[in-house]
Amino acid sequence: ERFDRVTLLQQGRMLAVDTPEALQRGLEGEVIMVRVERVREARDLVAGLPMVRRAAVFRDRLHVTLASAEREGPEVESSLRDAGFPVLERHVIVPSMEDVFIDYLERG
Repeated sequence: ERFDRVTLLQQGRMLAVDTPEALQRGLEGEVIMVRVERVREARDLVAGLPMVRRAAVFRDRLHVTLASAEREGPEVESSLRDAGFPVLERHVIVPSMEDVFIDYLERG
């Protein structure tokens, strides 16, 4: 990211202030990027899986937050394939600042 410090705000309320790196490290869980077709339908399926903490659409990709990408990522991929969503790409990513912001919003 391009800033030394970032403030996350929601409706004028300060959620967090820190370096982008510290905010990204503070995200609970790990994020995998999954590239699939029919991404919004795939998100709805993935969001209903018990191990998924969060599933968000980023263009033609999903950002899926899990407790453990290594342990739970293959199960997410298998569930997508079984439901007719070929997985074109899947790997662990550094959470984006948008992932971090969504995490803070959901924490309340």
